[in-house]
Amino acid sequence: MRVVRIFLSTPSDVELERVQVQHFVRDVNETLQFLDPLREVRIEVVHYETHAFPDVGSPQAVIDRQIPVDYDIYLGIMWKRAGTPTLDSPSGTIHEFEQAYQHATERGWPIVMLFFCDQDIGMPRELDEVEQLRHVIEFRRRLDSIGLTASYDDRELFHEALRPRLLRAIADVLSSERTASTETPVEAPLVPPEQAARLRSLADQYNEIRRTMRSGRSRTSEMSKVYNAMVELAADVRPMLVELEQSHSAGERLAAVAVLRAFPQVEHLDWLAGRLDNPDVETPFVGYQAAVALSQAAQTLGTEHRRAVVEALDRAHELASRLPSDTDRIAVLERTRQDLARRSSS
Repeated sequence: MRVVRIFLSTPSDVELERVQVQHFVRDVNETLQFLDPLREVRIEVVHYETHAFPDVGSPQAVIDRQIPVDYDIYLGIMWKRAGTPTLDSPSGTIHEFEQAYQHATERGWPIVMLFFCDQDIGMPRELDEVEQLRHVIEFRRRLDSIGLTASYDDRELFHEALRPRLLRAIADVLSSERTASTETPVEAPLVPPEQAARLRSLADQYNEIRRTMRSGRSRTSEMSKVYNAMVELAADVRPMLVELEQSHSAGERLAAVAVLRAFPQVEHLDWLAGRLDNPDVETPFVGYQAAVALSQAAQTLGTEHRRAVVEALDRAHELASRLPSDTDRIAVLERTRQDLARRSSS
């Protein structure tokens, strides 16, 4: 069995996020087992609380010895605390990041990602809280400059920022191994035929709903059900993305938006922005979902793509403004632009 190992590196104040990581991994493993019981792949979360035991030496030295950098993905999370200082670093989390980043620079793995929470922390009341926050700010400023960070605004909804980025990382790990393999197994289709057929059926359902139902809440609700089902298929149908984007079917173009909602890609931002040209190019429903997908991209793509994200948002907002009566799409774009501006200034 191939076990994809995710090293979870966090201070003590993000317990809520750690639980969401565990739940996410559990759901992924259950999905893999359900979709393909014969595929011997499992995701495992590695954390010092579960994978290290008391031993001789400083706490961090024990962790380093018992959990070396042989994992596939480094996943760091920070909010208002950097963590407990070590002999050579402001905190254990920062020390573990430095190890993973150096290993990735020298050897090409693990995949490194670090999430910072932007939720309000209130006024610090203790000097230790101020010192911890100072270390977080300094660490984040350095990481922002090398494009390894993502942010989220609501701790309860951390899983929404985590899901597309971590799924993409897991897919990259498995994809790189298939590429490097010297074996020549029988090639499977890029997209499972049953999943491709399911996606096209959903696209046809969307087109039929548009054709037969009157505008209103009921039609929007039915469209949303179809779209959510498309998002659930995104991981399997990603190779169809370009084909879906170029399709004459509005339903298949909606499916392309669903793929980009789950797996944001900087090279497709301009296409997403073009979906806001409503109603001349797309329907308002497709435009709204494209706006949400752009918002997701703004949250998950690294800072090195900030300019491309801003340009796409600006173009989308210009197109959306041609239909001012549809305020939902405009509100999503304006809120996303404000969030980006706030994160840039901070």
